[in-house]
Amino acid sequence: MVFVHIDSFYIIARCNPGILSLSTLLSSKGFRVRVLTPMDLFCISLEELESFFTYMNPAIVGFYTNSDNIHSVRETACNVRKWLPKAQIIAGGPQASAEEEKLLEWPCLDALICGEGETAMVAYTEAILHRKPLDSVPSLIYRQSGEIRKNARAPLIEDLDSLPAIDHTLLGPHLQVLNVTTGRGCPFGCAFCFQAIHGRRYRYRSAEKVLEEITQNLERFNLKTFSITDDTFVANPERAARICNLLIEYRERSGRDFRFYCEGRVDIFARHPELLPLLKKAGLVRLQIGIESGTQDIIDVYQKGITLAQVEKFVAEVRDLGDISLVGHFIIGGAFETKETVERSIEQARKLITSAPGVFESGAGFFCPYPGTEISRDPSRFGIRVCEDQFRDGISTLEATCETEALSIAEIRKLKQHFYTEVEKIMKGCVSRIPFRTIRNQFMWASRYSMTTFWHPILKEKQAYDKYFYFLESPRFMRLEDRDEKDISEIVPLRTLGMLVYHDDGMRLRLQGGLRSYTLSDPEKIFIYRRSCGKRKMADIAEDVRTRFHPDFDIDRVIRSVLLPFYRKLESEFYMIFYE
Repeated sequence: MVFVHIDSFYIIARCNPGILSLSTLLSSKGFRVRVLTPMDLFCISLEELESFFTYMNPAIVGFYTNSDNIHSVRETACNVRKWLPKAQIIAGGPQASAEEEKLLEWPCLDALICGEGETAMVAYTEAILHRKPLDSVPSLIYRQSGEIRKNARAPLIEDLDSLPAIDHTLLGPHLQVLNVTTGRGCPFGCAFCFQAIHGRRYRYRSAEKVLEEITQNLERFNLKTFSITDDTFVANPERAARICNLLIEYRERSGRDFRFYCEGRVDIFARHPELLPLLKKAGLVRLQIGIESGTQDIIDVYQKGITLAQVEKFVAEVRDLGDISLVGHFIIGGAFETKETVERSIEQARKLITSAPGVFESGAGFFCPYPGTEISRDPSRFGIRVCEDQFRDGISTLEATCETEALSIAEIRKLKQHFYTEVEKIMKGCVSRIPFRTIRNQFMWASRYSMTTFWHPILKEKQAYDKYFYFLESPRFMRLEDRDEKDISEIVPLRTLGMLVYHDDGMRLRLQGGLRSYTLSDPEKIFIYRRSCGKRKMADIAEDVRTRFHPDFDIDRVIRSVLLPFYRKLESEFYMIFYE
C-alpha cells in the first residue's frame, strides 16, 4: 500500500505524523508500505508519479487530508484512479473527519477513516486484502451498492506505548528534520482549534518511549536538532519534566550535542515555574506560545484561558533565564477584530519585544475558519462572516478568508501587512540593545542546528555581525576577553570585513555593517585598521605603529595604550576579531 501526504509546495520538508504512525504499524504487521512525502512529490514529474504507481500497483492508496491540501488531494486521487482502476483509495485526516460523507461525493474515493486511524486502518487493510465485509471496520465511511454507509467510531487508543516506535526510515535514508509527536488530544477548549480526530482528553506516550525515539534517530541520522510537534507538550508538566531529565541524563552519558523546539502555554508555566529551567537544561532553544490578541476580551472570547499579564511575566522569565528564543503568535482578522484591536496587538508585541530584545519575536496569521471548530459552526456569534471556506487561494493562515463586522477582507489584509511592518521596525530599533550572548546564540543556532528565528535575518543584514559570528564558530578564533593578557601580543587581529570602503578622498575609511556606522579619519587608527587584515600578530602591528607614530614608546606600551583600546571598541561593534 502507499500513503500520500500532499502539502503546498511552499512547505515540503515535513510529513504528517499520523501517516508515519499508520505506516509504521502496518509495516510491523508484515504489510508492504511506502510513504510519499511532500518532498517526494516535489522531486518527481507527473509522468514519474504515474510510473511509480503503476510499477508498485498497490492494493490500497491512502491520502492525508486537511484544509490546505484538499484540492490537491482530489486531483491526485483522480489521477491514481485512472492509473489504478482496481485500487482502493481511502482518505483520512482532519478534513475527512470534519466533512465525512461530503468527501465521498468524489467518485475517485472509496472510503474515509474518521478520527484516530490506527485501529481502523489495520482492520480496513485486512478486510480489503482478505475480501472480508467492511461493516466490521470501525470509524469507516464507505460506498457500497450505491449507498454511503457509516460505521461506529473506534474507541481512542488509551495506551499509546502499545503502538510501535515510529520508523522514520520510511521517509528515506537521509532524514533532514526529526519531528517527534509525544501525545494526542488537547484538554483545552480554544474556539478556533479543531480536535475532532484525537479529542479533548490528552493521552501521551511514556517519557521512556519518547526518549527512545529521539535518541535512536539522532544517532541513526546523525542529527543535532529535533522538534516536538505536540500543541500540548507541557499539558502534563510532570511527564514533560521526566522527558527533560531523561534528555539531560542522555546528554551527560553520551556527550551528544543537540537542541530542540516545542510549544507551550503561559498558564501552565505560571503554575509550574520549575519547568522552564528544566527545558533549557534539556536543550530547548526555541519555544512558541499562542497570545492570539492584544485585547484580553478577545482572548477570552477565544476561550484561550490565559491572560496578557501571564504573557508579560513569562516573557520576562524567559529573558532573565537566557539562551531560549520565544515566539508569540497573534491572530489577525478573527473574533470581533477592529483596527483598534489590531493596534493593541501591535502595541502588545512592541511591549514584549522591547522588554526582551533578541529573545522575544512575534508572528501573526489570518484567522482561519477550520471546519468542525466552534467558530466555523457559528461564525456570526464571534462577529465573523466567512467569505471563502474552500481555501482555494493559498495556505489557510496566509490568506484572509473572513471579514468581521468592522473590517472588510481588504482591510484585514492591509492590517496584517501593517502588523509585520511595525514589528520589523520595532525589532530593528532594538538591535543595539541585544546582549552579546543573545546575538551569538542567534548565529550559533542557525549555523550548528539549522534553527533560525525572526531575529536572525535582521542581524544577518549587518554584514559585520554575520562575519564576526561566522569566524567565532571556528575554535581557532576568539574574543579579546577570552585571551590571557600575558600573551595578547601573539594573537592576530582580523577585521571582519575584508574589503576596505573609502570616502571620495580615498583616505578616510567607512565602517558599515556593525553595531553602528561611522568614519575613521584619524591617520593612526586608519593605519591600524588597514594593518589588521589577518596577516600579522599584534606585536608586529605594534612595531609598525611604534615606528610610524610613537618612536618613544616600547612595544608593550603601544599594545596597552594604543592598540587594545581601539581593538576593544572595534570588537564591541563587531568590526574586529582575533585568532592564533
